[in-house]
Amino acid sequence: MTTKKIRGSTTVVSGFKVTTANSAHQISPNKVLKPTSVAKSITKLKRKHALEPESDREMTSDDDKIQESEESDQDLNDADMNGSEDFSNQHVLSDSKDTEASKDVEDYEAPTTKRARSQPPSKSDSLFKAPTNEEMHQFSQTNVLYKSNLFKMQIDELVREVTDNLTKTKPLEKALRRLKSILDSIPSRSEVSIKDAISNLQKEGISIPFGNNHPPADTKCKFSFEKPSKVAIVGSFLLKTTAKTPFGVNVDMSVQMPEPLFQEKDHVNHRYFHKRAYYLAVIAAELEKESNSDLGVKIEFEAFQNDLRKPILVLTSTKAAGELDFRKSGFCIRIFPTVSSTVFSASKLAPVRNNVRLKADHALATSSKVSEVQPATPHYNTLILQDTVLVAHLNFLHHHISESPAFKDACILARVWLAQRGISESQKCGYGMSGFLMSMIMGWLLRATGKHSARKLGKGFSSYQMFKITIDFIAELDFTASPLFLTPSGEPISEPGYSAEAFLKHFDVAVVDPSGRINLAAHITQAAMDEIQREAKLSSAMFKDQLTDNFDSLFLKKVDQPLLKYDNLIRIPGLTTIPAAYKQNHAFLDFPDPALFMLRYIPKLLKKALTDRTVLVTAFAPRMNRWSCSTTKAEVKGKDTDITVGLILHCENSLREVEMGPAADDTTAVTAFRLLWGEKAETRRFKDGSITESVVFESDHTLQQRSLIVCRMAAHLLARHANILPLDGVTYWAGLGGKYIKAPGIESITNSFQPVLDAFQSIMKQLTMLKGLPLSINTVIPIADALRYSSTFVPQPKPSHSRFKDGYRPYIDPLSIIIEFESSGRWPENLRAIQNMKRAFYIRIKNLLETQYPGTQASVSIGSNDNIQESGWLDVIHTSGYVFRCQIHLDKEFDLLNRTLQELNASGSPAALLSTKAAQRTYLCRYVYLPWHATHMKNQCLRLPFLPVTIRILKRWLASHLLLSSSNTTSIPEEALELLAAYVYLHPAPFEIPNSGYAGFLRVLDLIQSWDWKDEPLIVELERGKMTFGLISDIKANFKQSRQRNKTPPMYIATERDLGSEWWTTQQPSPKVLERLVVLARSALVASISKFDSCVDNDISQLFTTPLAGYSLIIHLNTQKCTRFRENLTFTSETSSEVRSKFKNLLTLQDKEAALLWEFDPVVCYIRDLETAFSGLAMFFHDKYGGDKIAVVWNRAVLQNSTWKTKLLYNACPDESLMDTVVTKGSKLTIHPNIDAMIAEMERLGNGLVLAIERR
Repeated sequence: MTTKKIRGSTTVVSGFKVTTANSAHQISPNKVLKPTSVAKSITKLKRKHALEPESDREMTSDDDKIQESEESDQDLNDADMNGSEDFSNQHVLSDSKDTEASKDVEDYEAPTTKRARSQPPSKSDSLFKAPTNEEMHQFSQTNVLYKSNLFKMQIDELVREVTDNLTKTKPLEKALRRLKSILDSIPSRSEVSIKDAISNLQKEGISIPFGNNHPPADTKCKFSFEKPSKVAIVGSFLLKTTAKTPFGVNVDMSVQMPEPLFQEKDHVNHRYFHKRAYYLAVIAAELEKESNSDLGVKIEFEAFQNDLRKPILVLTSTKAAGELDFRKSGFCIRIFPTVSSTVFSASKLAPVRNNVRLKADHALATSSKVSEVQPATPHYNTLILQDTVLVAHLNFLHHHISESPAFKDACILARVWLAQRGISESQKCGYGMSGFLMSMIMGWLLRATGKHSARKLGKGFSSYQMFKITIDFIAELDFTASPLFLTPSGEPISEPGYSAEAFLKHFDVAVVDPSGRINLAAHITQAAMDEIQREAKLSSAMFKDQLTDNFDSLFLKKVDQPLLKYDNLIRIPGLTTIPAAYKQNHAFLDFPDPALFMLRYIPKLLKKALTDRTVLVTAFAPRMNRWSCSTTKAEVKGKDTDITVGLILHCENSLREVEMGPAADDTTAVTAFRLLWGEKAETRRFKDGSITESVVFESDHTLQQRSLIVCRMAAHLLARHANILPLDGVTYWAGLGGKYIKAPGIESITNSFQPVLDAFQSIMKQLTMLKGLPLSINTVIPIADALRYSSTFVPQPKPSHSRFKDGYRPYIDPLSIIIEFESSGRWPENLRAIQNMKRAFYIRIKNLLETQYPGTQASVSIGSNDNIQESGWLDVIHTSGYVFRCQIHLDKEFDLLNRTLQELNASGSPAALLSTKAAQRTYLCRYVYLPWHATHMKNQCLRLPFLPVTIRILKRWLASHLLLSSSNTTSIPEEALELLAAYVYLHPAPFEIPNSGYAGFLRVLDLIQSWDWKDEPLIVELERGKMTFGLISDIKANFKQSRQRNKTPPMYIATERDLGSEWWTTQQPSPKVLERLVVLARSALVASISKFDSCVDNDISQLFTTPLAGYSLIIHLNTQKCTRFRENLTFTSETSSEVRSKFKNLLTLQDKEAALLWEFDPVVCYIRDLETAFSGLAMFFHDKYGGDKIAVVWNRAVLQNSTWKTKLLYNACPDESLMDTVVTKGSKLTIHPNIDAMIAEMERLGNGLVLAIERR
C-alpha cells in the first residue's frame, strides 16, 4: 500500500484521504504495527522456496527426529561443575585454552569469529558441481534435527536478523575500556554519616537512590567508598546470546564492591541496600564528571526488575561523534553493584530467615518477645544473594555454549520467543521470565545426569530441538508441587534452611540455581508462571501441528498487546488506600512497595473466587521509567502504579449466574466461603435437593449481560478485600461493543435469536406439510444471516398497527429462505418458462398457506417477466410477526444456464452473454455458495458462542465507515466479513480462541491490517479436518497462478470448498476499498489501544466514527425519508425529523402509509440510480444502517483535462483558459468534467431525499 503525505495534514491512499491531524482515528507512528525486517526477510525466503511436498513433511515426526538425534549424539556425558560450593565461589571465569567467557574489561577483546555465511560462488565454479561431504551431511541431518527444510532456513534467517550488527561493537568496546579505567581510578571516600553522605552527593548533583526504604536520620550506619575490587562483563553480550528486542540490548557490567565496606550484620534492615545505593551514587557522580568529556554518555538510574531496592546505572551514548560513540550499536551499558559471596553467611540468608526486623509495636500482643514473631523475608534475602553470583552463572552458561554448538542459537530463540509473546522480564515489569532464566533451565536440561533427573537434551541436538524440548518441559512441569533444582543432582542441598519445603513455602515459583541457595524465579508470581506455562503449551501444540508451519506464530507475530490477548481486562489506576491484606502477615517487610504485593495478591484472590470461570488470571504493571541521577525518586507506595488484571475466560463456565459453594453442613467450608464473598453469600436449595452456599449474579439471560458476570464478581471481590472501588477510577474492559449492535430507535421486543429460529422451524414445518401442491416441498434451507446468528441486529417481529408509537418501525428486512421440491422431469426446458412456473408456485403456496394456517399472511412479487435470473419471491408473514422471503431452487436451471452460455459463446450478442453470465453468478451465489456457507457458519456460531458477537460488531463497525452498504462497487460482502471473523476463532494462533466479542473484533482488525493480502491467501477451514495438505497446496498454487495473471481478487479468502476465492471476493472489494479497509482497521486498533493505555474510561465510540475529510462530496439526506434512520448510531428523539403524533399511543397517517412499504429503502434505490448514472466516474459510500450521508469519491482520471471525443461518459465542458484560442483544422479541443452539472444531476435524482450536497 502506497501512501503520501500532503501538506502535513492528510494521508492520501489510492484515491482516499484520511485526515490524521484531528481525526477520530489518528494513526500514531509509534503505535502502528509494522512488519519488522525479520518478517520481511522470512517472507522473501518463503517466496524463494516452493512448498514442500506432502511426503517430505510427513516423513518423520518431531519425537522420532529427537530420538534419532539422541542416538547420533556420541558424547552424553557433559562436564559438570564439581559441587555447588565450588560453583558459588566462582567470581570470574577461569582462563582456558578454548575461550574465555569472562574477562576484566581492560583485557576484553571482541571475538573475531563471525556467524558463518554462505559465500557467493566464483565465476569459475560450476553450477552443477557435486556437493561436498560436509554439505551432504548437512542435508541428511536437516530432516532429523528440524521440522522441515523451510523451518530450518527460517530459523537461520531469524537468528541472523536478530543478531545482525550486534558484532559491530568497536566503539562500544572502547567505551567499555574507558569506563573500566574510570572505575579503577575513582578515589576513596572516608566514612561519613547518612546526613553527610546525602549532602555531599547533592553538592555533586546526585541524589542517592534509596527508594522505598530511606535510612533513618539517626542510623549508626557509616558510608564509605573504595574502588571496585573486580570489574567484569557479564550477561548475554559476552556469551553472544543477545537478541535485538523492542526494549534494546544491554551490556551488563558487574562492579564488585570491596568486602571491607561491609560489616557482619549489614544484611539486616536494608543496610546492605543503603550502602549499595550509596556506592552506586558515588559511581554516578564520578561518571558525571567524565560524561561531558570524552566518554559522552547519559547516566540514569533504573529499578532492576521494577524493585527500587535494586537500582542500577544505565549508560546510553549521547556523543555525536568520536571513537567512543556507540549509539549505532544499539547497546546501552548497565552497571550492577555486586558483592563477594564471602561477605555474608549464606545460612543467614536462607528463605526461612528474617532480616528485616519487626518493630516492637508491630509484635503480637500475646508474645513475650519480639524475636518470636519475626516473619521470614525470603524475597529480601534472595535480592542480596543474587548480587553474589552474576559471574558464576555466566560461567555455567559459557560451559554449555562451548560444549554444544547449537546451545547459543537456542538461547537466542528463547529470547525472541519471550519478547514476542509479551512474557519477558522487560515486558512484565520485572516478574516475567528472562532469557537468562530460560537459558539456565535449558543448560540444566543439557547437563542433568543425576540419579533423580532424566537427561532431556543432548549436545548433538539442533537449536530447534533444544528450544522445543525446553518449551515442552516448562509447559508440563508442576511448579506448585515441587521446586526445580538446577543442581547437578536435581536435588536440594543439605544445608539448613534450603530444603525443598522451604522454597515451596516462601515463594510462588522456585527455580533454584546450581548452588542450591538462590531462587532465580523469586520475582516471578504464580500468575505470571501460569501465563508462561500457558504460552508454552500453546507453542508446544504449534510445534506438533504437522499441517501448518506456524513459524510466524511462534517467532514473528507479536502477542504482547493486552487487548488482543485477554478476554476481559481490569485497569486499576493506582491504590488510593493500602489494603488490609498488605498489613496482614507483615507483607510490608518483604515488599516495601505495596504494588509488588498486590500484583501477587489480586490474581490469587480472583483465581480462588472465580474457580473454573477463568483459565488464566494474571496481573501486571507498567515498566518503571528510568530517572535522572539528580532527581529524587519519590517514595513509591503503590499509589502511582497502575495495575492491569488480565483474564482469559472459560467459554461456558464464565456465563454462569450462580456460583456454587460448599454444602450447608460443612461448617468450616461455609465460614471460609462467607468470608470470601461477604453479604453476597447465601444458603439456597436447588432443584436436585441439595442445600449449599451460593452467590448469585442475576442478569437478563442475554449473552451480552452474562458476559459481564465475571467482571461484576471481580468488582465485588476487589472492593471487599482490597478496598478497590469503582469510584476510584477502575475501568472494566468487558462486554464492550454491545450497545453498537442495537438499533437506538427501535424497541427491542426480544434480545435473543431464539424466537426467530423457532419461527423458522414453524414455517419450515408448515411448508413441508403443505397440502395441495403438485410437488411436495422436501427441504427448506435458511440463508439469511439472522438465521445463522450473524445479523448485526437481533431480528424483531413486525409490529402490528395497534402497537404504540415507540414500537413502530418503518423498515423490516425479510429473512431469506430457499425452497426445494421433490425431483421431477416435468419442468420446462426454457429458462423464462421456468421462471413463470416458479411464479405460479409462489401464488399457489400463498393461497394454501393462508387457507391452511389462519393468521399467516403472504404476498408475491413476480419480478421481471423478461429476466432469466429473477422470478420474484414469496414473502410470508408468520403469525409470530417475522417475515420470511421464499425463493425456489431448481437444479435444472444451472444446466440450462451452462447450455445457453455455450450457445452464446459460439454465436451471440455480447449483451445477452453478459446477462447470462450475471444470471449464472446469481444462481451460484444464491443456491450453491450461500447455503453451504450459511450451514457451516451456523455450526461454528453454535460451537463458538462469542463468534456471532464478533461478526455483528465487525459489520456495525464497517457500516459506520461506509464500507457496508447496498453499493455494488464499494461494499465488502458480508459473507467475507464472516469468514474473517471465523478465521480468528478457528485459527487463533498465536492467541487462544477469544471468549469475548470485543476481543475477537480487535483480533479481526489486527488480522486485516497485518495480513499480507498481496502475497498470501487467507485459508479458512470451516469443516474441521477437511483441510488437507493437498487442498492447501492447491489453494496456494491457484493463488500464485492468478497473481501472475493479475486476475486474482485483492482479498483472497479460500475455504475447503472455495479454493480460488471465487465465491465472495471476486468482484468486491476493489483494491482501493481494500486499502482503505486496511488503513481504517489499523487506525481503529491504534485508537482502541490508546484509549486503553490512557486508563481513563472504556468509551470506544470513536472507533465507530468515520472521518469524512477525504471524500470529494458529501450528500446530506433528509432523515425523514430515510426509513432505516432509527438504526443510525446517532439517532435520538431530538435528531429524528419524523413527524410525531400528538398522542404517544397513536400512529400518524404517515406511519400507516409507510407501514405498507415496510421493506422500502429509498436510499438504496437512490444509490443504484447514482451508480448507473455515474458508472466509472465516482464511487459512492453509505452506511446501510440508517446512514444520513452519502460520501462520494471522484475517479481521478476523470478529473484531469482530456481531449474532446464522441461518446463521452460524463458531462464535460471546454477548458475556460482556452476559450479565446482560435480553433484551427487538426487541432483538438481540451475539455474537463463539468462537476457543477454532475452535482446538479445528483441533486435532481435525489429530489426530496437530498437536503444538500457539500463539496470538500
